[in-house]
Amino acid sequence: MVSIVALIPFFPSVVWDGVEKATEPLAEALDEDRWLEKSGRVSSPVSIPPIPTEVSRWMGRTLSLVVACLLVTVLVWNAATLGYVQTPDRVNDVVNPAEHRWSMFAPEPWGVDGWFVVPGTLESGRRVDAFHESTVRWNRPTDASLGFPTHRWQKYLLDVQQPGGERLRPHFTDYVCNRWNRSHEGELSTVSVYYVRQPTNLDGLEPTERVELARRSCP
Repeated sequence: MVSIVALIPFFPSVVWDGVEKATEPLAEALDEDRWLEKSGRVSSPVSIPPIPTEVSRWMGRTLSLVVACLLVTVLVWNAATLGYVQTPDRVNDVVNPAEHRWSMFAPEPWGVDGWFVVPGTLESGRRVDAFHESTVRWNRPTDASLGFPTHRWQKYLLDVQQPGGERLRPHFTDYVCNRWNRSHEGELSTVSVYYVRQPTNLDGLEPTERVELARRSCP
């Protein structure tokens, strides 16, 4: 949605002409002078001082120059990424244009899917899924979200299970323990975090693998 909104100002004039033509009846229906004329009232004229010609011309040139600089910058940056433009050494020391990822669409779709199971043991000995606040279920969730409460939770938990996400795991387990103990009568004593991996296989079964990410006692 952000990308779509960012591209709207770059629609050609033929698009805006069509929008103006399509919305012209609505604009006429909402015209204040027409409503005042129908009701027998007269609108009070409001004089808006015109923008001086020199200022208007200067603003137009400045805007065109800024847009041109931005377009040139984007073109040069992409050319540097492809190796057609040599960047100075001081640029490479800060950021390398060749360091990019196409993990969203290419070179191939994501080949592994998965969901989280967070089994915990209460002081009474009962086992629960402390994160989802339900019974422990290892099967694939039936909902399309795979048990992630929100998209932000999904992004966070996928970082938790990635290599390098070890520093996030103690904070996540502490959060699960504290939230459960605040909102439930039986206190949680231990909790484990599992990521159930399921490789995508279009030609047969898709076996699952339980990967234990953390096991801690609640504080």
